[in-house]
Amino acid sequence: MKHKRVHEREKEKAAKKAGITPDIRTMLESHLPKVRLTQEEYDVKCLNAMVACNWSFEQFSVGPFRELLDIGHGFEVPTPKVMKNRLKKYVKLAQKEIKQRLTNNESRISLVLDCWTSSNRLEFMGMSYSSLIFNYLLIVAITSHYIDENFVLQEDLLDFTEVDWSHSGINLAEHIHEVLFKYDICEKLFCITTDNASNNDTTCEELSDRLYEAHSIDWNWEENHIGCLAHVLDLAVQAFLKNIKVMEMSEVERFALPGAAPMQLPRAPAPLSTRPQKCTRKAKTKGTEPPFPNSPKDHDFSSTIKKLRKISAAINWPRSRTRDFWLFCKAKGLKLMKAVNDNDTRWSGTCNMIQRAVYLRTAIDPWVATKEELQEFALSEREWELAEFLLRFLEPFRHATTMIQTSERPTLHKTFVMYEKLFNNLENVKAIFESMSVIPEWFEEVRVAIDNMWTKIKTHYTKTKNPPAYIDANILHPGKKLHLFKKKGSSFTETPGQVEAYVTAARARFDKSYNKSRLSTVELSNSLKRKRATDSDGSSGSSDEDDHSAAYNEFDHYLQLKRDKTVKDTLVWWRNSGGLFPKMGMWYRDVGAVMASSAGVEREFSMAGDIVTKKRNRLSGTTISNIMQYKRWRARRGEHIIVAEPRDIPEEYDEDDSDAESEFEERNIELEEWLAEWMEKKELGQAARGLFGDEA
Repeated sequence: MKHKRVHEREKEKAAKKAGITPDIRTMLESHLPKVRLTQEEYDVKCLNAMVACNWSFEQFSVGPFRELLDIGHGFEVPTPKVMKNRLKKYVKLAQKEIKQRLTNNESRISLVLDCWTSSNRLEFMGMSYSSLIFNYLLIVAITSHYIDENFVLQEDLLDFTEVDWSHSGINLAEHIHEVLFKYDICEKLFCITTDNASNNDTTCEELSDRLYEAHSIDWNWEENHIGCLAHVLDLAVQAFLKNIKVMEMSEVERFALPGAAPMQLPRAPAPLSTRPQKCTRKAKTKGTEPPFPNSPKDHDFSSTIKKLRKISAAINWPRSRTRDFWLFCKAKGLKLMKAVNDNDTRWSGTCNMIQRAVYLRTAIDPWVATKEELQEFALSEREWELAEFLLRFLEPFRHATTMIQTSERPTLHKTFVMYEKLFNNLENVKAIFESMSVIPEWFEEVRVAIDNMWTKIKTHYTKTKNPPAYIDANILHPGKKLHLFKKKGSSFTETPGQVEAYVTAARARFDKSYNKSRLSTVELSNSLKRKRATDSDGSSGSSDEDDHSAAYNEFDHYLQLKRDKTVKDTLVWWRNSGGLFPKMGMWYRDVGAVMASSAGVEREFSMAGDIVTKKRNRLSGTTISNIMQYKRWRARRGEHIIVAEPRDIPEEYDEDDSDAESEFEERNIELEEWLAEWMEKKELGQAARGLFGDEA
């Protein structure tokens, strides 16, 4: 110890002679005594590591692992039973902290609900598509969203709980009411965001009745139920892809198509006498008819996407093919990327597959030409144009989905803008078709698909007229206000007096809920400025103050100000404007916390999927709930117990044994810049004219 102190003094003297000032952090840390942990604190650190790394409880019964933890610190290594008890204890503390924070918060709270079925037969809030399976366990996932006094958007996982009965709207409403009562936020409930399943309407309606019967709370479910925009886009695009036979269509959906005819159904199997005999064994996996048409006239979207799926699968497996393909990528100056495998879960998989294929086209064409087994999948120039056209058509929908998936900032004000842009995109394509004198026969199904897509989006768009939060979110955005409603060509201008009606209704909502006290700091300061120096007795000034107090309204003052087009973060703007618009700021804290999509809950399910694996299929719903709530609570407190959450649409493909590919991020900036530049080269309308103009 003496030698150490002498050595430190010598270093300090040397630093003084050299004119070097010692680092304050080094000085402080060098004299800090080591704090001795308690046994419980050590157990909690083990618990944090277990939750962060998704270890199983049985990990703490493995001999070598226990030896690793028991290295000279003198603590007893916790057993699986101890870890479970610690988890239960600290989950209760987390719930208590969340309840205290929610009850102390002054703004209203919005919820988000969604559903998922895990691999170990646990159903996470929602609909089971099989009526034969009745013993699934139901787990309700609920996240809360609110803006605190510092104008920071907060998110908490309130519930991830197993429920042992049917998932009807009545039962779900009962459980949601129990969660609201548990956290004492029944009176603070504002909006609920769900997907567009029919039982969610029943849930919200039943919840409204329960709140009124139990607490005399008049919660209007029609005005406060928000449909998930991401789910609407997913339904619309899937309907489009199914109509052009890019995605498989069920028999029920096929009969539901407008003008459906028997000829649209799959062909009946040929009689046994006409089937090919077993003499040709080489066509074991193929039919007698060629799976892909060779005539350019027969090249359509369906055959193009099928070929891209085959090529993408061939590139990604086996590993020897991937390395061979990368040689062509190097020769063409492209990044060493795998193709993206399509999936039947989300339409974004098809869009990502086309995007990657178009980017890698200069390498795909020569590579396929060298593979004899892939010759039948080679894409013609026309098929590449079809793929590019489909990519241009789907890109706005993919971009819109990505934009509204975040739960870290307000998104509801983007809803109307997204709908308007998507309608404009569809109108652009429809105008191209209508300008053609002759439309190819095979392309008629594409026009029908676009019409069906338009109808589906329009159906859900009309539902946005009920919740006033959509309008309030646009008005409370300092860079938008009434601009969208007054914009030339907007659907809002089609109805005379629509803007005035929106403003009148919004002012009434503000006066009813937030403008109860008609005196504000701004009002008082302005009234004092109006006092004249000649009012010696003050009587005239007092009358002016009363008249001004009665006339002043923060809502009107806010709308009179010119909109600030430079605003990028509305939370920052309202935080800085709190002194000018205190009551409007409270209004924004309520509306800004309403989520436009249920993507936040879906990310919870993605994290739960890493917990509920096939090797941990004995986990109960209660244990899963405890792990998820503790994981999210730790993350909210700034203790990064989980990895960064994905914000973009995930790409579905196998990344195993990708040593060379690990040098490049799949979602890299260069690829995004390429896509943006590629999209600007030719508009969608020009692409359609170039592709179909010769047949018009």
